[in-house]
Amino acid sequence: MKGDFTRDTFNPVHQFTRVLMQQGRVQLDADSNEQVAIFWHYLRALAADLIGPHGGPAHDLGFAIEPVEDGPGFSVGPGRYYVNGLLCENRETVTYVNPSHCIFPGEVILEEGRRYLVYLDVWERHLNHIEAPPIREVALGGPDTASRAQVVWQVRPLLLEEDDGNGDSEARLREQLEMLYQQLARARATGDEAAVIELSRRIAEIEAELQALENGNSSCGALLRALLPTTKARLRARARVAQKPEDPCTIPPQASYRGAENQLYRVEIHRPGSAENATFKWSRDNGSVVFPILAVSGQTVSLAHLGRDGRFTLKEGDWVEAIDDDYTLEGRSSDLLRVEKVFREEQKVLLSAAPHKVGRDLSRYPFLRRWDQPGTENTGGALPVQEREWLALEDGVQVRFGGDGDYRSGDYWLIPARTVTGDVEWPLDAEGGPAARSPHGIQHYYAPLAIITFGEAASVADCRCVIEPVARCRRDDDNGNGR
Repeated sequence: MKGDFTRDTFNPVHQFTRVLMQQGRVQLDADSNEQVAIFWHYLRALAADLIGPHGGPAHDLGFAIEPVEDGPGFSVGPGRYYVNGLLCENRETVTYVNPSHCIFPGEVILEEGRRYLVYLDVWERHLNHIEAPPIREVALGGPDTASRAQVVWQVRPLLLEEDDGNGDSEARLREQLEMLYQQLARARATGDEAAVIELSRRIAEIEAELQALENGNSSCGALLRALLPTTKARLRARARVAQKPEDPCTIPPQASYRGAENQLYRVEIHRPGSAENATFKWSRDNGSVVFPILAVSGQTVSLAHLGRDGRFTLKEGDWVEAIDDDYTLEGRSSDLLRVEKVFREEQKVLLSAAPHKVGRDLSRYPFLRRWDQPGTENTGGALPVQEREWLALEDGVQVRFGGDGDYRSGDYWLIPARTVTGDVEWPLDAEGGPAARSPHGIQHYYAPLAIITFGEAASVADCRCVIEPVARCRRDDDNGNGR
């Protein structure tokens, strides 16, 4: 959620039931946001507990996968489906022949004679006033107010190899289960209760899939979980350095957060891959400083504004990312570009290179997002991920990557920094040091829809679960007696 927030205070470990306002007290955005998060967590948990990991109502079961005549390809039927408590609604039949529709991101090309697992990828997207113009009240004369969160569902095909059977799925699931148990042990040792809850849920789901395979049941869910591994990325953050100064009367300048203002730092993976190849970027304002694009002419970009004040503006040397709906929905990061010159009267900027495909179609809501890391041309604007080393952001804030695994583009961590304490808000492990935390998001949930095989006669094996209604209507028999 790249919004201008003070911090994200919701934690399911606290088991809060509601937020109670008090008279005469200062109200923060975090208070009302936590109230919504508490209710949203309860509602989703209730739906997931009653429905299961995924399922759809019998009277409006959506996302039926059917082969199309001009194949290879398939259609996705209208209706509703729940994934981990999130409601997905498809309002019309759509087809997958070429991966051009926004709900079918990626470059998977369907081929004759091949077998594919078709699944739902569901996640929650944050929308600002640029990406969703109707939420802005024009009567205010410019300022934006609240932002929005939106459920995004995407149908994706996954190519299955010939050896992707139950035996192969079982081996992969057991490998994932061992990894999750290791992560669970580390989470318990560091006191990361939120991670303990999430890891325990995922372990229970995989153990249920393994039990289904042992009972001789071919499970689409087991196959999907085996083919979509989870991230191992971890991050620690700190501002206070536990070291003894040579002079007891002198506080080391690197020993605390030294910023002049409270900040919500966002550390986000830019280029995915192993620790040797991955890069990251960071923002002191949670990535919320954005500038709507009006036109692009080569390296020159016309903007709707250059920020409301000197803090939220652009200057020479800043690094920006040109993105639009396509990049967001496909989960990709755009190239970081350096601001070479700012033309304030014309509200234009000259970038180090022309934005790739962004800004040509204004219906895709293009904009520039400012990042604050001191990148260089050699690193492409981002910073290299260096595991097990403390990396300095600014004003005493440091981060340390770890996890022995691949990093996913878009994974992020939020680090509130406070001037009163001279420190960052970050949980501690059992030894009193900064705990290693899994990414705060983006959290994706998956549900298998069908296994489809293309050939002379395409075949489809339905993987959806059906929710039967609990209530039954009372009917009268022929004699008028209720039954």
